[in-house]
Amino acid sequence: MKHRTYRLSIFIVLFLSLSLALIAGCGDDDDDDDDNQPADDDTGDDDTGDDDTGDDDTGDDDTGDDDTGDDDTGDDDTGDDDTGDDDTVIPDDFIASWPQENIEEQDYNEVPTAGYLREKADAYDDNHVANHQPFYGGAVHARFTDETRTVVQRYGGYGDSTIWTGTYLASQALRYWVTGDAESKVNAIKEVNALSGHLHVTGREGFLARYWAPQDPTVYYGDEWCAETGRCHNIEEGEYAGDFWCGETSRD
Repeated sequence: MKHRTYRLSIFIVLFLSLSLALIAGCGDDDDDDDDNQPADDDTGDDDTGDDDTGDDDTGDDDTGDDDTGDDDTGDDDTGDDDTGDDDTVIPDDFIASWPQENIEEQDYNEVPTAGYLREKADAYDDNHVANHQPFYGGAVHARFTDETRTVVQRYGGYGDSTIWTGTYLASQALRYWVTGDAESKVNAIKEVNALSGHLHVTGREGFLARYWAPQDPTVYYGDEWCAETGRCHNIEEGEYAGDFWCGETSRD
C-alpha cells in the first residue's frame, strides 16, 4: 500500500510538471494567437487589432484583406463606402427606357362581348379621365353645373390628390401588364408626369406637393384665397410660372 501511494505521488508530480510546461509553451512565439491579450508582446503573431499586413482578422485596417465593413481600397463588399467597389449608384434623374424590355407580351383577348364588370370598369375609367384629371393629370373631385353631370363648374378635394393619382397610376400599370392595351399605357405615362410635377414644383428636394395645377379659376380661386389657405403657393416666375401647388404635406 505504501509503495502504491509513493508511485501515485510521483505520477501526479510528473503530470503537473508536464501540464505547466505545455501551458508555458502556449504563450511563447505562437504564430496563431488570436486572444488579443492587452499584455501580449509576442513578435510576429497575428492577433486581432494589430497592424500586420495580409492577415484576415475582422475589424482591422490592413491592406488587402477581405473583411466586411472595413475601409480597404479595392474590395467588393456590398453596401460599404470603399473606393473601387462594385456598388451601383442610380442618379435621381435616371430615366429607364419605355417599355421595359423584360415585359412579356400578354395573351389577352378583348374581342369577346364584354361582361358587366368590364363594362363598369370601362365606364368608370372614361369618366375619371374626362372629369377627374384636369390640366396636368392630378386626381381631383369635380363639381358639375347641374345633375346631368356634363359640364364641370369647379374642382376641389385635391388635398389627397397625390395618393389617388398614384393609385390610378398603379391601376393603369396593372391593366397594361395584363392587357397590353395602348390606352392604359398613355394613361400611365400621363400620371407619371403628373407625379413628377408634384415632386419638383415645390423646389425643395424630396418634398412632395399635395397637388399641382395651373392658376385656372376652376381650381385656383384667386391670390387672396391662396394666401389665406396656409398651404397654397402660387408661382410667378421660372419653369412653373403661372402654376400653383398645394403643400402642408404630412409624413404619411
